[in-house]
Amino acid sequence: MNSRGFTLIELIVTVTIIGILSLVLGTSFQGSIAANRIEGQVKELHADLMTARARAMQRNRIYFAVVGAGSYHIWEDTDQDGVQDAAPADTPLFAAPKLFDDPVSAGAGTIVMNVTGIVTTPGTIQFNISRASSTPPDYDCIELTQTRIKMGQMNGGTCNVK
Repeated sequence: MNSRGFTLIELIVTVTIIGILSLVLGTSFQGSIAANRIEGQVKELHADLMTARARAMQRNRIYFAVVGAGSYHIWEDTDQDGVQDAAPADTPLFAAPKLFDDPVSAGAGTIVMNVTGIVTTPGTIQFNISRASSTPPDYDCIELTQTRIKMGQMNGGTCNVK
């Protein structure tokens, strides 16, 4: 026997095993990327809502968070009329609406935070995700109560806050 190389059978088996492993790992990696993307969107919206709530108390102004299926925008009630108006009557917190990669499936609408930071329109914001993913995100919803804004994970139609 020649011991200076590999046989064709050994090479084919090795390439086949590497191919199977890369297929399995690639599929789970894609699920993990999707879960991280949704978590990132939830965390960014949560941070912006908390910023608006803090600014409402600090500036003694009402803030509106307008959440749509594909984007959201936060406004300061600069004219102090208690109604969300377009600029220049009210001031946007950021220049353009922030877009979602994964749309909101429930909870779209206007969230109002009064001058004491109380959320006058409680509810749940839920992101539309594929439950077929092998890696579910840790956070895929935001629960809004009068005094709390918390992230959670949907389970059976309920946002379980963490």
